Amino acid sequence: MHVERVLQLASLENDTLQLEKSIVNVHKLIKESVGQFNTTLNTSNLTLDLLASNDSVNADKLHLTNVIYNLLDNAIKYSPDGPEIMIHSKNEKNHIVVSIIDKGIGMTLEEVKHVFDKFYRVTTGIRHDVKGFGIGLSYVKLIIREMGGSINVEVHPETVAHSYLN
Repeated sequence: MHVERVLQLASLENDTLQLEKSIVNVHKLIKESVGQFNTTLNTSNLTLDLLASNDSVNADKLHLTNVIYNLLDNAIKYSPDGPEIMIHSKNEKNHIVVSIIDKGIGMTLEEVKHVFDKFYRVTTGIRHDVKGFGIGLSYVKLIIREMGGSINVEVHPETVAHSYLN
């Protein structure tokens, strides 16, 4: 999977990746993605607050699934004491806003500046004890951008990743 993501990143950076857009039901996609984490994610620690009345977007279903999966995977990996995650959606103007909120280890403002950089990894202390190559969030940002959306991270007592899609 990591090799595939590196190849996809290279294709995106060279403008050769062709997205196969269709109308995608975001709430359904979120629920399917959550289902992939059944063994690691206790449903009592997950809240789905899917309030968007219009959750259809013109997007590449495979890549949007990878985006949601990646964000959930990070929320789980960086929650060492067991993840507490809320996925929230709402409509804002002509967009759907999807927020993935976790109560993990958090990030410093300096880490937030680089979190979407290719090969950047947030450490959990003096070593990297979370598996990965630092390409997941770079991939997420590129895919969201290619589909006409944007993504950002807010640091609060909990960290929030928002994606805005048309």
